[in-house]
Amino acid sequence: YVIPFKITEEDARSAYNELLKGKMLLPRKFRKAKLSEKIRGIYIPFWAYDITYDGDIKFEGVDIEKWEDDECEYEKRKYYDVIVRGHYEYEKVLCDASRFFNDDLMDSISPFDLNELIKYNHAFLCGYLADAYDVSKEESFNIAKERTINSCISVARRESPHDEDHYTGDNLVIDKSKTYHLYLPVYILSVPFKKKIYTFAMNGQTGKMVGDLPVDWGAFWRYFAIIAGSIAAVIIIIGL
Repeated sequence: YVIPFKITEEDARSAYNELLKGKMLLPRKFRKAKLSEKIRGIYIPFWAYDITYDGDIKFEGVDIEKWEDDECEYEKRKYYDVIVRGHYEYEKVLCDASRFFNDDLMDSISPFDLNELIKYNHAFLCGYLADAYDVSKEESFNIAKERTINSCISVARRESPHDEDHYTGDNLVIDKSKTYHLYLPVYILSVPFKKKIYTFAMNGQTGKMVGDLPVDWGAFWRYFAIIAGSIAAVIIIIGL
C-alpha cells in the first residue's frame, strides 16, 4: 500500500521559508543559506501490523489514606491484587522499516492519515525516490508488540479504582495479527551551514515540517542582557 504525495516540492520550499520567519535567534547568514540540493521526495518504507490481544493484566493496587494532628502527619496504605481482563485491538501500528531515516524525525512528522492508503503502483514513484526495506518484519513486529502491550497496560490501569497501580505482569495472548507493506511520502531538505548539515523533514501528505535550527548565541546574550537590565530597572524604580 502507499499514500501518494499530496504536497508539492514548491509547497515544501514555501513551508521551509515560513519556518524561518519570526525566529529572532536564527543566525542571519543561515536565513540566506541555500538549500544544498533539490528537495528530495522519498517514499519511506514501513511495516504496519493489526494486532489483537486477549488476556489478563496484573497490578498491585494501593489505596492511600493521609491525616495529621498537631504533632505528626500519618499515612496508611492498603495493598490489593488487581487483575484486569480485556480484549484489545490495534490497527496498522506503524514501524519504520528504513535504517536510513531517523526514527525520531519520522515520529515528529506523524501522524499520517492511513485512511488514504491505496494499492501500490509503480507509477507513484515517477519523480520520487523510494528507500529500501532493511529492517526485518520480525524485528519490527517486536517493536510493535512492545508499543501495543504498553498501551494495553495503560488502558487496563484506567480500569482500576485504586489510588496507585503498579504493573506486575500479564498473560496477554495474541489472538490474531496481520502485516502490511506501506510506503509513506516524506520530503527531505538539507541546508549546509558552518560545516554542518541541517536536515528538515516534511510529511508529504499533511505538510507538517520539523527540523533543528541553529541559534545565534551572540543575539541570545544581547536579548538576555536587555531583558535582565529592564527587570533590574523596574526593581530599582519600585524600590524592591
